[in-house]
Amino acid sequence: MRVAQARKAKTRPGSGIASRYRALLMTHRSLDEKLEAELKRPMPDTAIVRRIKRRKLSIKDELGSIQRLFEAMGTGVERATAKAGALR
Repeated sequence: MRVAQARKAKTRPGSGIASRYRALLMTHRSLDEKLEAELKRPMPDTAIVRRIKRRKLSIKDELGSIQRLFEAMGTGVERATAKAGALR
């Protein structure tokens, strides 16, 4: 019975999925800042810019997957975004 309760607890909003979502939002913002700083340099390194943009896209895709998961669960991502804010 405890195993069933543990499984059920992991699917509730506010569990690890929401934490992962918030962490991804913060990482995405951090990459925004790094990209902005790199682009402000006199001669931005195109390899670094490309790597940051790819990572941001990967994170955006994962955020979309999590959003679809919340929708399938019948829950919005408002709780997850309340602390981290919205994606720019």
